[in-house]
Order: sequence, then structure tokens, then C-alpha cells
Amino acid sequence: RIGGAGQVARDLSWIRLSVPYLEERLAMEFRPGHPVEPKVIERLATAARTAVDHAESIGVITPAHRRGAAVLALYAALLRGDEEALRRHCAQVTQLGDKWFRDDTTRCIGTTLPHLESAHAESVLRAWHQTVGFKPAYFEIAWTAFRGGGKAQALAAARLATKAFADRAFQQERDRLEQLAR
Repeated sequence: RIGGAGQVARDLSWIRLSVPYLEERLAMEFRPGHPVEPKVIERLATAARTAVDHAESIGVITPAHRRGAAVLALYAALLRGDEEALRRHCAQVTQLGDKWFRDDTTRCIGTTLPHLESAHAESVLRAWHQTVGFKPAYFEIAWTAFRGGGKAQALAAARLATKAFADRAFQQERDRLEQLAR
């Protein structure tokens, strides 16, 4: 290793093929006050798929790489309104039963909702409810959307949760969210 800028230049091809690096880039795209550019998210999702393909070809693939690339693809699908891709992804979440995959998907939906029109956000929530419907995740989606500035989308998630589950705690949490959203 030579260190410094020279080493960065030598490592750049590997950095570009790093799914965790691409996930960090994605997180930067969703930072508060930053307009989300769907084309940038598409490029990151494509780069993640390329990274996974390359990692598979040289035998260094991990489940985390596959999961990261799948979730990056979901961000892109949600922003472009691809409900079929959302349903395929959610079916895979249910089929695999993997906690990390489900949690990453939950965060993805909550993070993306504030950037979607209300009607599209509600169709995303319906699709998630019909295919995954994991009770503990409803308010993770709602609070993530709320923290991202999507008050209406957060309230839609909270209302779906209380409609789906007759749970007093859910009603109280929805009431609190409604109070804060005023």
C-alpha cells in the first residue's frame, strides 16, 4: 500500500463495487433538506446490482451484499412507482423470513414515503400490508416517514396499522402521531 491519494485512486474500482459504500451514498441522498433525485437512486441501485454480480463472480458475495442491493433496488422502484417490483420484493421478504431484510425493507418504505405523492404512498402501504403485514413494523414505517417530513404519509401508515390491528397501544401511538402532526 502506498497510502494517501495514490492509494485512493488504486482502490477506487473496489470502492465503487462496495455495496456498503453505495448504501452510505443512498443515505446521503435522503438527508433532510436535500431533494431526492430518482435518477441518482436508479444509478446507485444499478451499481449495487453490478457490485453483487462482480462479488459473485469472484466468490466474495455475502448475504448482506445481496440484501443491500435488493433494498437499493426497492428504493428505486418506489420512486419510479413500480408496484410490481415492490410486491415481488415484499413477497421475497415474507418468503425468506429474514429479520434484517424485513427491517431494511421497513426503513426503506418509511424513508421513501415522504417523497411520494399521497395516492402512491397509500398504494405502497397497501401492497406492504397485503404481502408482509408484519405488526411491529407498521409504526416503524410511520415514525420514519414522520421524521423525514412526510406527515400525511406517516398518518396514513398509522391509520392502516390501527385498522389492521385492534390494539389499544396502536391507537395511542396513532393519537400521539396525530397530535404531533398538527
